[in-house]
Amino acid sequence: MFNFFKKQNHFLGIDFGTSALKVVEVSFSKQRTHLINYGWVDSGEKKKGIYKGSKLRLQGGHLQKYLKKLFKKMPLKSKQAYVSMAGFNGLVALIELPNMKKEELDQAVKFEAHKYIPASLDEVFLSWDIVSRENIKKNKLIKKIGKNSNVSEKVEILLVAALKEEVLKYEKLISDSGLKMKALELEMFSMVRSLVGNDLGNFIIIDIGAMNSNIILTEKGIVKINRSVDMGGNEITKTIAESMGISRQRAESLKRQKKDIFNSREGTILFPSLELIAEEAQRIIKSYESRNKKAHLDGAILSGGTANLAGIDAYFSKVLGVKAVVGNPWSRIDFDKSLDSQIKEMGPSFSVAVGLALRGVEEYQRK
Repeated sequence: MFNFFKKQNHFLGIDFGTSALKVVEVSFSKQRTHLINYGWVDSGEKKKGIYKGSKLRLQGGHLQKYLKKLFKKMPLKSKQAYVSMAGFNGLVALIELPNMKKEELDQAVKFEAHKYIPASLDEVFLSWDIVSRENIKKNKLIKKIGKNSNVSEKVEILLVAALKEEVLKYEKLISDSGLKMKALELEMFSMVRSLVGNDLGNFIIIDIGAMNSNIILTEKGIVKINRSVDMGGNEITKTIAESMGISRQRAESLKRQKKDIFNSREGTILFPSLELIAEEAQRIIKSYESRNKKAHLDGAILSGGTANLAGIDAYFSKVLGVKAVVGNPWSRIDFDKSLDSQIKEMGPSFSVAVGLALRGVEEYQRK
């Protein structure tokens, strides 16, 4: 997305989540990616037996404290970091333009960007890539595309924008921590990289974070639709606690114990937050299929800490009408077998951090 800066084979991904800071460091050798470091800091605060998630914010040295705490316990080999920013801090749009020269296309993209960005272009960083091309015959009688054929080519462009003010805050935060920011990207792209990778199918990713959820529809690895829902794992914990008459702390414990509250005695619990997330996912799927008559969805991928909740994959499979699975961002990384249990427990909650580190590997392989 936004590139800022000696070829190295260690790559660091830093995920600034809404309730936790996660770090993953990998190395690349002998055509394999290896896990060499990971860590996290949870910003949840315990007050009177209740855990309250507090949003991580780029202000007042708040995040600096967490970074220093992490880096002190996990000495890093990497000096450059791939960093994520929350989707609500940026904008992603798919636009269609006639094919033209690179210089003309650059100007056309900037012109179209005015329609989507509620700010002066001087205040934002813009990034764009051509994601598809389509030949459109103007004359249906044309059977063969030749030199004089009346054929136009259109290009579909993925436009990404972020406020310079926000980007510079991240850059300063990383710099003050003794590192350089190699690149900054919206977290949705990191998730797609770690969860979908090179799979050429069509998937909907449902990432349920602590405070909010992202729903991302991908086509052959390209983000086609993205939505954010102001509901997350904290609301689910609250529902469990209130429905069962237990503390929030106990409710969190039940979630971690892999207790299937969807297909057990407690299965009568209604989850308004999950229903809202599922309804938004249904709308996205219907919108996509209505505009792409021949397209079909290959499945749903669940991400975020709440994806570890037992039975939630079956819940979304039933509601969405497609097979839902818990994503595995670690599938492309080799790690010591003694870490099996820890990796399984962390599971999809590290999708963004892993995806960021994998970006470094991909860039390394292209050089």
